[in-house]
Amino acid sequence: MEIVQAEIIARYQRRMGADVFFISGTDEHGQKIAHKGKESDQDVQPYVDNYAAEFTTLKDALGLSYDRFIHTT
Repeated sequence: MEIVQAEIIARYQRRMGADVFFISGTDEHGQKIAHKGKESDQDVQPYVDNYAAEFTTLKDALGLSYDRFIHTT
């Protein structure tokens, strides 16, 4: 939901003439992520890479306009 809200703000600001650089990403750090990776019988890095790839699919499906996608790995 947060990405959709941020998208609305970015689009509004662009329409108002603002120079917008919209960054999105995933938080891939912490014990919770490490635990979920191990639960899925994967190393943590492939687990978070797969999760990040789902956001790329979401970008295309929703027509999101972020300029850069970052990982906190």
